[in-house]
Amino acid sequence: MKPATDGAAVGEGTRSAQCLAFATRCSGDAPLDDLIRAFSQIARQFGFSASACGASVTAGSRRSTRFFFCNWPADWQDIYMAKGWALHDVMMTEAARKMRPYSWEEARNGRKLTEAEEEVYVAARRYGWIERLAVPIHGPGGYQGLVTLDAKETFDLSAIDTVLLQAMSLPLHERCRKERFAQDSPEIALTKREIECIKWVAAGKTDWEIGQLLGLAEPTAHFHVERAKKKLNAKTRAQAVALLVLHGLV
Repeated sequence: MKPATDGAAVGEGTRSAQCLAFATRCSGDAPLDDLIRAFSQIARQFGFSASACGASVTAGSRRSTRFFFCNWPADWQDIYMAKGWALHDVMMTEAARKMRPYSWEEARNGRKLTEAEEEVYVAARRYGWIERLAVPIHGPGGYQGLVTLDAKETFDLSAIDTVLLQAMSLPLHERCRKERFAQDSPEIALTKREIECIKWVAAGKTDWEIGQLLGLAEPTAHFHVERAKKKLNAKTRAQAVALLVLHGLV
C-alpha cells in the first residue's frame, strides 16, 4: 500500500467530514446495522471493498474469538471460517504487537511468518486480496479487538486517510462489542452475582471493597470471583475481565 502525499486524495475534505460525522453517530442511538453499512460505504471511497470487526481473548489454554461483523465475499468467508484461519492470519496475530494501524505489507515484513501464517497469506493472495489494513484495539487482560479493511486493487492511502479510518473503526468496534453479542453469550454461564463481582474487579476493587459495595462478606465476594474465573477457564482476574469485555458484559 503506497502512502499518498498529504492532501493529494481527491475529496479529502469531504471524506474527513464524513468520517468524523460517522464517529459521532456511533455515540448516538443509530441502529448498529445502519452504522455497519455506513462504515462499509465510506470505506469503499478509500478503496476498500470489504471489512470485518472482531476480538479475541486468551484465557488459560483457550482462545476465544468472535467476529462482530464480516462483509467479506461469501466464498472467502466460508473457507476462512471452515479452516480456522483467524488463528493464523498475520493481520490478526500481529495485532498484539501493534498500537497503530498497519498494512498487510507491514505485518508480513515485520518478522518471519510461521508456516501456518504463510499458508493463510498465500491463500489470500491467490484469492485476489491486494491491500489490507488493520486497526488494533487493546483492552484489559489481553483483550484484543481488531477492524480489518480489504481490497482487491492497489491504491494510495495518505497518513490522513489512515487516521480517518482509525477514527471510524474505534467507536464502531465499541458499539459492536457492547451490542452484537451482549444478549448472545451461551458460553458465559455466570450467575448475576458472579458478573457483578467481576465488573467490580474490572473497576479495580479488592474482595473487601466488592463485599462492601454488594453487602457481602469478604470471603463470599472472593468465592464469587474465583467461581467466575473457574467457569471462564481464566487463570487470572484480568483474563476473566477480558472475557466479559469480549462478550459485551462489562
